[in-house]
Amino acid sequence: MSLGTFSKTLTPGFRVGWICAPKEIIDKILIAKQASDLHSNLLSQIVLDEYLNLYDLDLQIEKTRSSYRIKKECMEESLRRSMSGFAEWVSPGGGMFFWLKLKGFISSMELFESAIANNVAFVPGIPFYTNNPETDTMRINFSHSSLEAIETGILRISESIRKISKIQV
Repeated sequence: MSLGTFSKTLTPGFRVGWICAPKEIIDKILIAKQASDLHSNLLSQIVLDEYLNLYDLDLQIEKTRSSYRIKKECMEESLRRSMSGFAEWVSPGGGMFFWLKLKGFISSMELFESAIANNVAFVPGIPFYTNNPETDTMRINFSHSSLEAIETGILRISESIRKISKIQV
C-alpha cells in the first residue's frame, strides 16, 4: 500500500491525496472516508487534474524540496546562535518541523504564553503525547515562513525564555 498528498508539494491546505492498494483495502478505505466526509472537494480535484496536465510535478517537488532545505538550514543556524543554551534538538531528516527539548525545567506552556506576548508562536509538545507528556518539549515549523521571519522568531523565542527562566547564556 502507498499513499500520499499534494498538500506539502503544491500548496498548503490542498487536501487531495492518492492511494495505491489492493481493491479489498481500497473498498474498506472508501467506506471509512465516506463516513468521515462524504466526498472530496471536486473543485480541488479539477484544479489538481489541470495542474498535473499542464506542469511538471517533479520540477515542483524539487523546487519545494530546495526551498525547505534552505529554510531548514536557516532555522538550524538560528537555533544554534540563539537557543544552544536553552534547548536540544535533532535536525530533521525529512519533514518540516524541529522538535525541541527545553533545558532548565522550562514549561513549554508557560513559554508559549510568553512567546505569544512577544509576537511569535510555536506548538507546545504536550498535545503530541498520549500518556505522561513531557512538559518541556515544543515543535517549531519552517515551511511557510521567510528566512527573516525564521531568524526573528527564533530570537524572540530565546528572548521569551530569558524572561521566564533563570538560565543565563
